[in-house]
Amino acid sequence: MIPNVLAAAEEGRELTLFGDDYPTPDRTCVRDYVHVEDVASAHLLALVATDRNDPRTGPANGPCQPLICNLGSGTGFSKPADRGGRGGCGGTPDRGEDGPRRPGDPPVLVASAERAARELGWQPRLGRIEEIVGTAWKWRRDNPNGYAE
Repeated sequence: MIPNVLAAAEEGRELTLFGDDYPTPDRTCVRDYVHVEDVASAHLLALVATDRNDPRTGPANGPCQPLICNLGSGTGFSKPADRGGRGGCGGTPDRGEDGPRRPGDPPVLVASAERAARELGWQPRLGRIEEIVGTAWKWRRDNPNGYAE
């Protein structure tokens, strides 16, 4: 969703959001978004936790056990909130159109990060959709050609 929000804002076009007949409070689907910096911090914490000497993932003299954790906010955002996140794109108006529901899209898709919190001490820090979109927009503005090769 975030790349679509940025592209629509950059191109000055409306953002199409699919489906308005879900069994949710506002009839739009709910999705969980995690800021890339929060994902990176979780990965760094996981590297520490999977160190051979860390008791969370196995004995010091044996192989490391996998540490599999979901990352998410545990709440999610509805499509109008997604569209509202465009406010982070340099004041771009919240324009959009509703498209038909796509086959296979679940009404709610939200991750439980309970294990990441328990095992790693991880919590997302940047949880507002405006922050997530706003920092992505700033990066895109500062790096119009993407990453240097």
